[in-house]
Amino acid sequence: MYKAIIKIDPKPKPRMTARSKWTVKNRAYLAYQEALAWEFDIVPKQPHDLVGDLVLTCSIFSTTNYGDLKNYIAGVEDSLQYSNVIKNDSQIVEYNKCRLYRRQKEGRIEVILRPLVGE
Repeated sequence: MYKAIIKIDPKPKPRMTARSKWTVKNRAYLAYQEALAWEFDIVPKQPHDLVGDLVLTCSIFSTTNYGDLKNYIAGVEDSLQYSNVIKNDSQIVEYNKCRLYRRQKEGRIEVILRPLVGE
């Protein structure tokens, strides 16, 4: 099981093409994704390179009032992969209690990844 609380203001993943990847807005998002991946990577005493099917539980506390939950989750999943906590975000096959809290005083992301136990 992997647990992390990251104190960073979350950003929703924007639509991105190979060409639009270089716009100011999308470059800012990619910098955020890299910073989030770094934070996931340095969480003490947590496993990396998790294998098998996983269940994601997350709480996303945003200081803004825009973006939808699925785009915030996409950014979290991509950052978990980028940080090598998981090999591929396709390993996440179930969501358990993922929630977006808007207009918070401080941004943060709380994540729990656990193995999917038999079906």
